[in-house]
Amino acid sequence: MKNGNWVFWTFGLGSVIFMGVTLYFNYKYAVDLGTERQGLFGDMFGASNALFTGLSFVGVIIAILLQRQELKLQRKELELTRNEMELTREEFIAQNETSRVQRFENTFFQMLSLFNTITGSIRVDSGRDHYDEGKSAINQILSELEYKATQHCSTTQYCSKHKVNSYDSAKTKFKHLELEDLQEIYQKKYEEYNDILGHYFRTFYHIIKLIDSSDIKDKQQYASIARSQLSNAEQVLLFYNCLHANGEKKFKPLVEDYALLNNLNPKQLLSAHITSFYAEKAFGSN
Repeated sequence: MKNGNWVFWTFGLGSVIFMGVTLYFNYKYAVDLGTERQGLFGDMFGASNALFTGLSFVGVIIAILLQRQELKLQRKELELTRNEMELTREEFIAQNETSRVQRFENTFFQMLSLFNTITGSIRVDSGRDHYDEGKSAINQILSELEYKATQHCSTTQYCSKHKVNSYDSAKTKFKHLELEDLQEIYQKKYEEYNDILGHYFRTFYHIIKLIDSSDIKDKQQYASIARSQLSNAEQVLLFYNCLHANGEKKFKPLVEDYALLNNLNPKQLLSAHITSFYAEKAFGSN
């Protein structure tokens, strides 16, 4: 018996017992009366009928109250059920979110692993039957690019255009570099190492593109992880690559949005003024 119902049940049961006892004693009393007096007693029994009618009405009220109590309990049960369903829904959403992040991270770290494998497989002839590999090969390519820039800035056309002397230092000449100059210098070196640089930068681009096109939270954190894979020389080479036609339209905006040039030392560039070819956000808090 549920709490609170015992009062109704006790009252109802008491009423039934009371009616039963009353009927019994009325019947017993009527039997003991004579025939002539039984009719008169029957008329008096009408008062008992009114009493029983009243008790029946009380029983109806009790039934209504009991039903009301049951409905109240049902509402509580429905509320508990809704709460349980809401908790289940939240758990499902959390599990789905965890599963989605895990799928993204599996792809992300597999691509990082592939990128590092590609970097490690780079092999460049540095002369005298010696080959640089991996990040050392990137350093060699960058050194050759800087040498190519020195040659470019020593041409009569360049010196005449920017009014510099051919015997001025390379640093002095680099101060006049324009975007078109950098694109021309990089293009010559890119043609020489097309297979290496093309594969290398396409892979890194797709890693950043994966982050950008996903709906995960804190994309910057994953972009920082990707950026941490780059050496100083690789960041400098990334700088030049995204000024080139190969990366200017698609890759350069991502470099700026995710501050992939953060921690880049301007002194490592041909000239500090060329940082103006990028939006300031590309360098993060640098």
